Amino acid sequence: MNWKERAIRQIFFECKRCGTCCQEPKIVDIYPRDALRIARRFRISMRLAAKRHFMRHPNDDERLTLRNVAPCEFYQNGCRIYRSRPLICRMYPYLAGPTIYCETPTGELPEMDDQDVIIKLAKVTNLRILELEDYLRYIGAWKDGRFTS
Repeated sequence: MNWKERAIRQIFFECKRCGTCCQEPKIVDIYPRDALRIARRFRISMRLAAKRHFMRHPNDDERLTLRNVAPCEFYQNGCRIYRSRPLICRMYPYLAGPTIYCETPTGELPEMDDQDVIIKLAKVTNLRILELEDYLRYIGAWKDGRFTS
């Protein structure tokens, strides 16, 4: 499945909030905007949020990761921070990594140009287009204003 197909599937994915992806032991990348959203969600300072919820990423000194992820500390009969959830969580199941934890429907996908996909993906993930494009570039899915193969 190429990146554009994955992005289109993400647009039409309806999360059942079953928590399967929240139960698996893994690293949950935290980007600066994620940390800010989570701090605001709990109405605490960034310093306190970092102390309580984040630690240095084991593979990248520039990023953070959630401190408790197996299961995620924010999942208790549903995501307690769903509206403020990290970017990586917004991208599950199709654009967050190689493993797709949810059942993947098959079938025809609508024809969409790359810009339409970005606009609709930004809307369903509740992200700004620039933030979305930065993330897609980071994972190698977006280059020069279009999806990579």
